[in-house]
Amino acid sequence: MSDNLGLRAYISRALALGGFWESFKPFGVEHLHKVVFIVVDAAREETGKYYLSGKVPGFGAVASSYLATNMAHRDADTLFLMRESLGPWTEDVQRHRCGSAPVSTEPGGCGDIRFYFIEVKFDALKDAAERNYLGRLPTSFSLPPEAVDRLRNVARRILAQSDEFQQLLRDLK
Repeated sequence: MSDNLGLRAYISRALALGGFWESFKPFGVEHLHKVVFIVVDAAREETGKYYLSGKVPGFGAVASSYLATNMAHRDADTLFLMRESLGPWTEDVQRHRCGSAPVSTEPGGCGDIRFYFIEVKFDALKDAAERNYLGRLPTSFSLPPEAVDRLRNVARRILAQSDEFQQLLRDLK
């Protein structure tokens, strides 16, 4: 089972090859100054309809609930691992670029590397009705146009409220 966020592959690659530098060197990390991970968590909200109905859920409902719970735990583990990896990855790149020289984080310096980890989650929405509507949308490549418009609007608002995204925008200027 993989994570639902698509990050586990990056973490696994870096762990397997000894760090961010070695695992991503073939992609030109020598000259990177900013690495941005925008994670969109589109996990569906479980309705709990069986808990409220008093009916015994069938095998399919139990299996679906079990898988959703496992996926949620796996996603949480992946997010934790990713956050915990960013500091060591920064140090790894700086160590390879700077060698024995002092680490300079000034723009263009050998230690000029910054990882941005930006999460887009429906949990960030204050409006419960909007959170519930979006949380119950199916994860599908075919959604009604109104749902697509609402998702785009919400993603834009969540990004605008994200401190890390705003820091990225300031750093890009």
